Amino acid sequence: MPFLCLVVGAPFLLKDLQAGRYEYRRVKAVSRELEDTSREKGIARRPREEVTAEKLHQEYMEKDYQDDYEIVRGPRPWEESDLGRGNRRVKEVVKSGASYGL
Repeated sequence: MPFLCLVVGAPFLLKDLQAGRYEYRRVKAVSRELEDTSREKGIARRPREEVTAEKLHQEYMEKDYQDDYEIVRGPRPWEESDLGRGNRRVKEVVKSGASYGL
């Protein structure tokens, strides 16, 4: 009987506890003074119309990320491990006392 009361009654109790967590959390509204001081420091909020998912996606797609990386195909296990066919070899890391801050 106690287990049955726990299983049946727990969702009702937990629902109220979880609702209280969201109602009374410590979130401050951004005041005009805080917004003005942050704007003076170079931090500005964009207008609400400008921050939609569609506009942010369009902004992301307009950026050109082709120069950020280079696609290099590594050898497959069944192929010869000849790295001289256009693939670059990564320089080996030399570890010394200076690299560990000693």
